[in-house]
Amino acid sequence: DNYFDYWGKGTSVTVTSATKTPPTSLLAAHACAPSSDGFLTLGCVTSGFFPADEAKFKWSGGAVSDVVQYPAVQTGSTYTVVSQARVKYTDWKAMTPFKCSVEHSGPSSPLEQGIEPTKPVVIPQEYVTLTKPTHVELDSGTATFICVATRFLP
Repeated sequence: DNYFDYWGKGTSVTVTSATKTPPTSLLAAHACAPSSDGFLTLGCVTSGFFPADEAKFKWSGGAVSDVVQYPAVQTGSTYTVVSQARVKYTDWKAMTPFKCSVEHSGPSSPLEQGIEPTKPVVIPQEYVTLTKPTHVELDSGTATFICVATRFLP
């Protein structure tokens, strides 16, 4: 008999006495600007878990599309995995909050991380004023200029 006839090609079996370990961290991030098709990419990374196939991402919030979960990468005795999703930039600009969560069958509740757009900081328009010399100064061949800067941030 051929064992592949029973298990099938690509079937992975892991036999271990190691304890299932839930993720220890979850970090979320977003791209700074949308892509040319009007979407913004969001990402989440979780690490510190075992075994590799136990971490599953879920995305929620506005309309989330093109969700990808990449294969886990081993670092020492634990794993790290990344997921990304795309959202409409119009939803992002409308201040729609998004959330990624990761579930694991180890002894813990799911980890969740919000990804929210921040309101842009409005910096007041700075003003720079340069005074003109007086006619008396010009007639005497000397001139005094005063530069005044207001409403600026260091």
